[in-house]
Amino acid sequence: MAALVDSMNRRNGGGGRPDDFQRKLEGFLKLRPPTFDGTDLETLVAHDWLREIEKKLDLTTCTDEECIGIAAHQLTGAARSWWDSYSDAYEDTEHITWDEFVEAFTEYHILEGVLDSKEDEFRNLRQKGDTVHEYTTRFTTLLRYAPPVVVAPKGKRSTIVGKD
Repeated sequence: MAALVDSMNRRNGGGGRPDDFQRKLEGFLKLRPPTFDGTDLETLVAHDWLREIEKKLDLTTCTDEECIGIAAHQLTGAARSWWDSYSDAYEDTEHITWDEFVEAFTEYHILEGVLDSKEDEFRNLRQKGDTVHEYTTRFTTLLRYAPPVVVAPKGKRSTIVGKD
């Protein structure tokens, strides 16, 4: 952790309080964020990890650069090796945006077919013999894989009642 804090302080040109990033990192760690080791590419572990990290980062006042440093801190094993290789190959690591991090992470750690499969599962969701509660729970769980048009309130309503 000390190396990460030193690195962030150097990148910021020593600007701001030296312990500012360390304070933010320690506050983030109090939220008990998950780690990700990158060994399970067939499931949605990486997708779930990224969603959870983003939710916890939303509770902070971190800049994009700090968010990347904090997220990278939560990578272990093969995922950390990926990040080290990615950032080493990037000429100007100080200017990697959060969106670039998310795109690169997603491209490498989440198989495209897995997300497509979940989207298909969402599109083909039917109540059948389920109770309304069971169906609604499955619908809500799969909703995060739905195409953006469905995520709008009107789209949810028409999808849940089976309209086009």
